[in-house]
Amino acid sequence: MKLAIKSVFLLFTSIFLVLQCDTSDQNKVKIDMPQLLPLISPTDGAMVYYYLSDRKIDTDKTSNCGTASPTTSTTTGTIPGQTTPVSTGTTGSSTTQSLYTISSYLIFKDTEETLTLKFVYNINQFQGSIDPTQGFILTGGLFNNTATGKTGTVKWANQGIGYIDSSNRSAQSLSYFDLEVNLVGTFTQGATTGQQPTNCYTADNVNCTTTQTTSTCSTFDNKVCISTNTQGATPITILGTLNCNSPNTVPN
Repeated sequence: MKLAIKSVFLLFTSIFLVLQCDTSDQNKVKIDMPQLLPLISPTDGAMVYYYLSDRKIDTDKTSNCGTASPTTSTTTGTIPGQTTPVSTGTTGSSTTQSLYTISSYLIFKDTEETLTLKFVYNINQFQGSIDPTQGFILTGGLFNNTATGKTGTVKWANQGIGYIDSSNRSAQSLSYFDLEVNLVGTFTQGATTGQQPTNCYTADNVNCTTTQTTSTCSTFDNKVCISTNTQGATPITILGTLNCNSPNTVPN
């Protein structure tokens, strides 16, 4: 009898461990910023490293993993370590769409940092560049600093990004993605906010304007662009993986 109970216990334990392994990467964020630790105190550095190196996305506050919007023009970006612009792809045929701009706004669980990321996704490729006009912003929460930039790459495996209906020309919500990022920008100590950035028109990449222009930038106050060349900012590279799963998101 004891042997049977023990066998049943081991069976359920094994099933639990298998299920745990299958879902362990869902909504997990791992971020490494090699240049960060020398810039802040050892105490803050240890705390930031501990929390940012292994975080989870707060699915209660993050409504979806991102929004995929069809784009009708080919965008180019720069891959870190290379000087030649790299094309992100083509627009596709007249009946299907292959090129999208993906905008993602993620909130980390417990520590409440926010990561805003915009990149170009081609369904026929496995790598795209960060959007050169709006890029990425990591700010707020326990991090209590800001890292931002407009250069870098995003990689995804086959089926690494949620279903997108290529015949639908409207914006579509993403239910999941598994991404590898290599982001290049600047780090500004103490500059932080919990606000979600929005976009505004700009003529000089410094100030927002009410006049419609060909350029846009990210902003917190709809007055000033979030600059990647702020005085006192330090160059920084962000390496990491972003795994998001929003099971309640219904593709549009």
